[in-house]
Amino acid sequence: MMPPCVSEQQQLDMAAEGKPVSVRPSYEILKTLVKAHNRQGKKTGKGFYEYPDEGDKYLWPELLNLYPPRAQQPSQQELIDRLMFIQANESAKCYQENVVRSVADANIGAIFGWGFAPHHGGTLQFINAMGLEAFITRSRELAEQYGERFQPAQIVLDMAAKGEVFSDD
Repeated sequence: MMPPCVSEQQQLDMAAEGKPVSVRPSYEILKTLVKAHNRQGKKTGKGFYEYPDEGDKYLWPELLNLYPPRAQQPSQQELIDRLMFIQANESAKCYQENVVRSVADANIGAIFGWGFAPHHGGTLQFINAMGLEAFITRSRELAEQYGERFQPAQIVLDMAAKGEVFSDD
């Protein structure tokens, strides 16, 4: 996953230009921001964030009125799992599709490219450390609750069946 401000700008630009945007749970929010509130991101000084000429960016306060927090919030571990698993799974798909050519590239790219939790050693190392079977089980649980995008990548399923791990050796 890209940092929210980069992903925001990319998605807002595409929506503003009428280009297709992959339909994610955030799509309706992006559509509302662009069409109803003319918030097209950093280039216009307003998106999810306010970008003042002086000082640091800050979250647009009206978001709380448009999307008030739910009374029942997920646990911290549930949020961590959702963030970590979607990133690891997407990295596994990139490795499978040869978007990245090595496990090391995927791991280093995740840490330095978008800030994946460095203490895990990267996205594919996160899967290895957890164990492929455990990763598959938890991914399927998340998919049941939050949608198909959490289903484990085919390469993870194939490697687990063969007893393999992500490695450049």
